[in-house]
Amino acid sequence: MTLHTALTRSATAALFVIATAACGSSADKESSTTSATSTVDVVDTEPAAPSTDTEPTEPTEPTEPTAPTESTADEPEIIESVTVETITIPSDDSTVEPAAEALRDGVPIEKGKTYAIIDPTSGTGFSLVSSVDGAYPFLVANAASLSLDEAGFQGLISIYSLDQLRTFIDPTIDIMSIPPEEVEAVTEPVATDYLAWVGALPGVTVGAVEEITVDGWPARSMTYEVGPSPDGLPCDETNLTGCLLTTWNPAGSINFYLPNDIGTLYEIMVDGSRALIDVSFRPGAQEMFETVHFLLGEG
Repeated sequence: MTLHTALTRSATAALFVIATAACGSSADKESSTTSATSTVDVVDTEPAAPSTDTEPTEPTEPTEPTAPTESTADEPEIIESVTVETITIPSDDSTVEPAAEALRDGVPIEKGKTYAIIDPTSGTGFSLVSSVDGAYPFLVANAASLSLDEAGFQGLISIYSLDQLRTFIDPTIDIMSIPPEEVEAVTEPVATDYLAWVGALPGVTVGAVEEITVDGWPARSMTYEVGPSPDGLPCDETNLTGCLLTTWNPAGSINFYLPNDIGTLYEIMVDGSRALIDVSFRPGAQEMFETVHFLLGEG
């Protein structure tokens, strides 16, 4: 990711929802060297009711506890929700189930660990394997980003539910002069061809669009490089006046590019819904992207 986020950052783990329509189906797709689509169930058990017997009973011989039923590869167990320590993610060959730790807002990740965000209601989300130590997650509904710094200005990778966002009508507008309650009025629905929309941004140089697959799902990719601020105005941690605006997330965040940002965009059709992954040129970002695995639930 070199796509940065401003305004509101959730203080708790967010739920990444690919789309409500994704629940309950797993469309035919091409095989992938990354991973295979899985189905995730949320386990929710009620505690046993206490006994209402009032008469004393004779002690009985203790019985052996019943062994829990093992989860199958098709129905992995999520301990509780995205806020718990471990989540079970099925492997490609269905023989090993590595533990995935819940990605938590602002809590640095560790190299080599598998992390996931899953909506406990629908079971949709994604997992990835960290390729760096100490990157910071930035989480809000419909979006998740990882950055090397706490301010979010050294981005690695961002994943979005693209159809849940809106784009800025004028990407060079001074966002510092727009009250939060008026931001929606200066945005519009995301274009059908989002990559073409990015390619038309002032000062942005892009490469050719390529048809590929990501985690087995059909996708389009495009490299980009952002030039200096179009108006020569400042764009940094303290002043966003000259930043190049891209999308607004109604959940409470604004995404933008900094001058000299370089990366690759991946627009992916996941079971009929669009996901967007923005991958930075920074070391470790591409390796992390190659481990991304989309999770679909049983709606």
